[in-house]
Amino acid sequence: MPKLRPALRNNPFYSIACSLLWVCLSVGFTSRLGGQCAVNATFDLTGQPAGVATSASISRDQKCCGSNSNDCVSFNVILDPGSVGLKFEEFGANAGGVLYYQINCGPPTSVGQSICLQGGQSYNITYCKPGSNEYFYKITAIPDLIVADAAIKAGCSSQLVAQMPGSGGSISWSGTDPATNAWLSCTNCPTPTITPPLNTPLTSVTYNVTWTGTNFACSSPISSTKQVTVSIVPPPTLSISPAAPRFCANAISAISANVAGAGTYLVRWFSGSNATGAQIGTGPTFTPPATAGTTAYSVRVEDVSNPCNFTVSNFNVQIDPAPVFDIPDITLCVDDERRVTLSTQNTYSWSSTSGIRAYPNAVYGITSAASGTPTAASSASTRTACPGTPRQLAWAATPTLAAPHAHPTQGNINNNQQWRVKKAG
Repeated sequence: MPKLRPALRNNPFYSIACSLLWVCLSVGFTSRLGGQCAVNATFDLTGQPAGVATSASISRDQKCCGSNSNDCVSFNVILDPGSVGLKFEEFGANAGGVLYYQINCGPPTSVGQSICLQGGQSYNITYCKPGSNEYFYKITAIPDLIVADAAIKAGCSSQLVAQMPGSGGSISWSGTDPATNAWLSCTNCPTPTITPPLNTPLTSVTYNVTWTGTNFACSSPISSTKQVTVSIVPPPTLSISPAAPRFCANAISAISANVAGAGTYLVRWFSGSNATGAQIGTGPTFTPPATAGTTAYSVRVEDVSNPCNFTVSNFNVQIDPAPVFDIPDITLCVDDERRVTLSTQNTYSWSSTSGIRAYPNAVYGITSAASGTPTAASSASTRTACPGTPRQLAWAATPTLAAPHAHPTQGNINNNQQWRVKKAG
């Protein structure tokens, strides 16, 4: 075999050419030795961000990713777009130990540890271990941070839930309106309790939920932020009718509670303001007692399933007393006038005004133009228009005696003698 001349060996281009040839031979040899091997099974987890795939019992009998022994298995897995990684595990006799798996023949990852991967793509998993025991293999997709919108009634409490990828990491909640952070029982936990105030004018609030992973095999910390919207259901609207209740003591009507809102409600009436005092009724209406004067009441309307969602309305009831009066029967002479004085707290009307004359200060003159027993009914009302029970006035009219033109027939009048009396005219 001819020897190379010293000049050629000393030529710098000769050294470069030899180096390139060695690299090419090495790469070719390694590719033939390992590389991507036959796939034992393919698992499509599309539609399952947290999907789990378990293989049949498989014996390791391939050379993969540069392995020198036939002790590897290979799987393809397609992740859902909502996944952020996966975890590979083995199960069977003598399973365990310090073992590793590879994604696309990349850096080794400890078996049982999660690895960050972009969702919506296909990956090859290889696992090599001395021996050929058959094992079951499980691939668990790691879902992205999951939060769900919620609806809650004002004044009530409910739990919000953030499902974190994996079992570790940190999480934070931050309201787009910073004041609503105070509604949360915690801002650094996955399940805070939210309690919107009963009187909040807001109909919804939005929180940014951020998770940062710490137990993943990743080149850099993995993080995910989602928004959650919480709808606020206001308390029921409430009004009463009549709006300003005022009644006569002898003509009291029911007061109605007018309720509007989504839900089934319990209506309760109280003897004091702000749902204090004794409970004096339930249901849509309430009839107050005939207690003269102004009395404070309230009505509370609450959600049957969520009593924390309620509305209270305060109101006063004015009860005006009915007039109390009487008119005594009278006796008077024909064409004579007797005066009757009634209470000035009332106003009066008469069923017949014949022979009745009104004077100031509730004084009435009664006159009869003929003998007999005429009557007239008087109805009184208070100045607040409360009617009283009508009273009937009866008077007996006695004829007026004229100057007598007579003579004693039975002695002296002072001696109880009777006089014949003749009516004048």
